[in-house]
Amino acid sequence: AYLGWAYKELQKHDLAIAAYDAAIKRDPRPAWFNNRGVIYKESKKHEQALADFNEKLQAALDATRQSAPEGQVIALPHPPAVGVVPHTPTGVSQQVLDTVYEALSTVPEGFTIHPKLARQFETRTAMYRGGEVDWALAESLAFGSLLLEGTSVRLSGQDSRRGTFSQRHSTMVDYQTGDEHLLLSKLEHDDTRLWIYDSLLSEYAVLGFEYGYSFTNPDVLVMWEGQIHSGTCPCDALEKNANKRKGNVAFNIRRDW
Repeated sequence: AYLGWAYKELQKHDLAIAAYDAAIKRDPRPAWFNNRGVIYKESKKHEQALADFNEKLQAALDATRQSAPEGQVIALPHPPAVGVVPHTPTGVSQQVLDTVYEALSTVPEGFTIHPKLARQFETRTAMYRGGEVDWALAESLAFGSLLLEGTSVRLSGQDSRRGTFSQRHSTMVDYQTGDEHLLLSKLEHDDTRLWIYDSLLSEYAVLGFEYGYSFTNPDVLVMWEGQIHSGTCPCDALEKNANKRKGNVAFNIRRDW
């Protein structure tokens, strides 16, 4: 489904889904977009699509309940405090930063950037050449330098590719074709990868998956980014278990107002 109006003015959904946004402007009737094309809510196709989706959700829920462990599951207590850890240098050279910024500023030949983003990137380049960075650019430089060092980076959350405040823009969407390009993917090498996902509106499911993923791939920096209301998630219980079992998922709760 689409948002006829973003739930706050700063969220410009046309930056991420320009092709869908153009279709909505041509015909603003409430509709779903999926692999079957446009499905209007008053049609039989919409009813069938909704029934199929609900059936898949129910099947997944039944399978999960059947595989649940028997008996009561109790969270582990907090482990003893580690204390002050030694300082670790994290700086990188100007050459590394320039390499990362080049990858962050390069799109494939013939790729059409959204006009609003093109102006935003021009401002960012002027800022960087002037020796300054904002917090969104600092984050991208950190991700890129980790990739160059051989550490894979994985981030998931609601609107994480674009960023809730329209600040990250990790994945470019061609304004004309809808093709996607992950900007820092140029820095991937050997087994080093960058994954940035837009997740569904479910804190428990997404955080739980990323938490489990951090155990199966402990050499990856795994991050989950939630909205301000995500404080209802079982972060404390997961953190206790992670300290005991060496999990490494990082939590970031955005104050989305």
